[in-house]
Amino acid sequence: MGCEFCYTGKMGLLMNLSTAQIVDQLVMARRILAADCDAPPATNVVFMGMGEPLHNVDAVVAAVDIATHPLGLQFSPNKVRVSSSACT
Repeated sequence: MGCEFCYTGKMGLLMNLSTAQIVDQLVMARRILAADCDAPPATNVVFMGMGEPLHNVDAVVAAVDIATHPLGLQFSPNKVRVSSSACT
């Protein structure tokens, strides 16, 4: 997006993650937290960060579907957010 406030945005777009890569990040986060006996389980997901989620909408929507599906990662749909950048 090239937002002035975002240093990583100045790197430019290198690639979009696939649905599998996004879901794998969620799985890895759960594993890391599960390995720490004092850490609470992951219950919330926010899609945001180095890229604009809506520029990769098909993969993000598919990952949200997997994350919230009863046979998937079983996150509550009320605990999943997609954060979009307002700057252009």
